[in-house]
Amino acid sequence: LRSEVYQAKRLGQYQLKKLIGSGGMGEVYLAEYQLMKRFWAIKVIRPEKAGDPKVLARFEREVQATARLSHWNTIDIFDYGRADDGTFYYVMEYLPGMNLNELVRKYGPLPAGRAIYLVRQACDALQEAHDLGLVHRDIKPANIFAASRGGVCDVVKLLDFGLAKPLTELDTAHL
Repeated sequence: LRSEVYQAKRLGQYQLKKLIGSGGMGEVYLAEYQLMKRFWAIKVIRPEKAGDPKVLARFEREVQATARLSHWNTIDIFDYGRADDGTFYYVMEYLPGMNLNELVRKYGPLPAGRAIYLVRQACDALQEAHDLGLVHRDIKPANIFAASRGGVCDVVKLLDFGLAKPLTELDTAHL
């Protein structure tokens, strides 16, 4: 029922089409930007979490941390806001493909060369974050996406900077 409600929902010029992902804090929908007729992914805070100041702070931290990054292997965020009904959301590039967790579940272990190719790209994205003093803190196969971009397969996009922290806020003894 929730999925059907969101299919009919609009966030400004974005028409939510279908649920494409879900996590502890929010849900991600495929959305069409009405003026451009282009597809994006929109992450929204779960309605039951929207009143929690800690969840809102984490959501905002994720947007701000990711927006600072420009590496081609990091997900791009284009918009952030609060809809008229109070829904917090941000808009990111839509990525056709699978995260590494889904890829391994569907096809089994990756050949060593492909795994190295994918992980190297993730490390390049992390290097930019580290150079800017940002630590991701949630690196796992589900947060590394093997996308198809510009006709090229296995273009890694690093996702979910929701737990990211600036180095200055971390206790370096626990790194």
